[in-house]
Amino acid sequence: MLSDWSRRSTQAHKVPQAALLQHVSVALVDEGVQGIVAGLAANGFVDGKTILIRKFNAEGDITVGNAIAREMVTGDYDLLLTASTISLQTVANANRGGKKVQVFGITSDPPGAGVGISRENPLDHPPNLVGVGSFLPVAELFALAREMYPQLHTVGVAWNPAETNSVAKSSSS
Repeated sequence: MLSDWSRRSTQAHKVPQAALLQHVSVALVDEGVQGIVAGLAANGFVDGKTILIRKFNAEGDITVGNAIAREMVTGDYDLLLTASTISLQTVANANRGGKKVQVFGITSDPPGAGVGISRENPLDHPPNLVGVGSFLPVAELFALAREMYPQLHTVGVAWNPAETNSVAKSSSS
């Protein structure tokens, strides 16, 4: 009679399952993912105890990211988490029907990502999609660089026109 106790107790008290996708391993995104997990834990969702978080990493490969996004949307996950603009776009596109709730972060320009978030009214967005944009204070960063290095005349910036965050403008500019 007790041989299926763990299955019965799991069904009665199902632990929520989340899938988390990051597009690439770089310090900024890795630390952001750690922050997401820590923030969940600080609010009572401790990985392995009160929530199960399966982490995915496309390692910079769009094809792999698309396959992971499809798995996340069709899998038995209660919540989809994305860390980066590309991960936001990939999962939102796979989840166009709004089958799952998606929470995004580490995204510089959510309205520019083309996933249905209004720039004029951020509350106008798909009902299953929510998150926080983190646009960098570019002008302030250049001012700080000039203050730290007054001889600064030329700056090189990595730019990828395929990524919306490379061409984004802040709402205050």
